[in-house]
Amino acid sequence: MGAANPSSLSLASPDPGGKMDRVKGFYEAESKRIGSIDKDPILTEKRLREFAATLKDVEVQWLAKEAENPVNPGDGRFFSVYLMALSESPLAMEALTKIATSPLPQEKNTGLVELERQLRAQATEGIARACEKQKQWKDSLLDIVSRQEDEFLRDRAHRALYQCETGKSIEEQDKEALEKVRKAPKSK
Repeated sequence: MGAANPSSLSLASPDPGGKMDRVKGFYEAESKRIGSIDKDPILTEKRLREFAATLKDVEVQWLAKEAENPVNPGDGRFFSVYLMALSESPLAMEALTKIATSPLPQEKNTGLVELERQLRAQATEGIARACEKQKQWKDSLLDIVSRQEDEFLRDRAHRALYQCETGKSIEEQDKEALEKVRKAPKSK
């Protein structure tokens, strides 16, 4: 028997006893929508936030396992991270910190490495949003700065700390930095 074809794998891990039916169903339906045109993104954001607010600890743990499993499709993993970030629960923030501080894999496939980098960046940005409301998550951001070896991810963590302190989003900071580069005199 050969290795399983990743496209034939279920989006979600097995769940004996069906304890995760609620979160699995939501995960499978919503993660398939990633990359599609959304006719009402405001309604989608509301639906995701409302669901995330009701996540139980066992569901957060399940989402964390989904996010950490490199065999799972990237969209599902990214969605798991995003949903945990929306929940802002202490267990979710701990899981996001674990994801954000984990080293990038040493792969020759740069696409896979970039996916892992984006998952960690999303986890960091989720912690930053939670930190604006609950400063206790600042220590998680400091952990990322001190433990993450990847330059881009450390930069994200520094920007996340700035967001935590000032409320200026990472996106706003990126936009300002881009404007500075665009307006800088061109060297000859």
